[in-house]
Amino acid sequence: DINARNEATIAEQRASNGYLIALLGVLVVLAVALFITSRYSLRMIRRTKLKNEVIRRQHDEIHTKNMELQRQNMRLAETLMSDEEKEIMIREIHHRVKNNLQVVDSLLSIQCGSGDDPKVERMLREAQGRIRSMALVHEHIYRSAGMAHGSLKTHMEQLARNVLVAHGAHDKISVMVETADIALPVETLMPLSLVVNELLTNAVKYAFTDRDHGHVRILVRTAGSGYELLFNDDGVGLDGEQPFLRERSFGLELVEVLAEQLNGEVRVLKGAGATFSMTFFQDKPALRRAS
Repeated sequence: DINARNEATIAEQRASNGYLIALLGVLVVLAVALFITSRYSLRMIRRTKLKNEVIRRQHDEIHTKNMELQRQNMRLAETLMSDEEKEIMIREIHHRVKNNLQVVDSLLSIQCGSGDDPKVERMLREAQGRIRSMALVHEHIYRSAGMAHGSLKTHMEQLARNVLVAHGAHDKISVMVETADIALPVETLMPLSLVVNELLTNAVKYAFTDRDHGHVRILVRTAGSGYELLFNDDGVGLDGEQPFLRERSFGLELVEVLAEQLNGEVRVLKGAGATFSMTFFQDKPALRRAS
């Protein structure tokens, strides 16, 4: 009986030891898992800190770049506002110059009406035509937002119409204008308009004296690195007896001086009627300095 009771006690102790060993194994596994989990958590925390630090530096860099862009935008806006103010001022100047030239034109008209010398009156009328051409250039620039980027064809047609109306030949002479799509600065447009004014005035006065109608063609086109003005009429033609060529008239000298201003030259071409060719070059504008 004692042995049996001892064996039972031993069996119970073995069972208890088995449970304890199993429990100890579970605790060891849980400890290892906890250790691994803690190490992984620490590693993730360090990685998160590193990522947050990188994000913070990137955010600071982006903020710095945004501030720089804002400063550049402010400087650009100030520059654009300054350019717009200059543009408005330039347009106002051209408008006032046009008005002043119209006043001079009116004074010359009054002076023509009060004179008795036909030669003096003719000279004043010619001066009026030149002043109107200059006023038309300023009006053209004023209407095309301060620069001579408006329609060159429309400008030349208006110029020709003014000359014909001034001489009472608008129902006698027809003018055809052909121009390339080019933009000319005022330094080029002004002398070019005066040249066309002189050539058309000469044609109206001398080319169609014995005819009831006539035709004039004005062509402005690109020619290499420059431009070419071709003026042609189907009138009586040019000879040494025409006042425009005889004894180097003021009109011809003015045309040659204006051609020199345009870095070009005027040539008289042979053919029916009168044909003038002028090649000219405009100076390259200076590049605007970047802000």
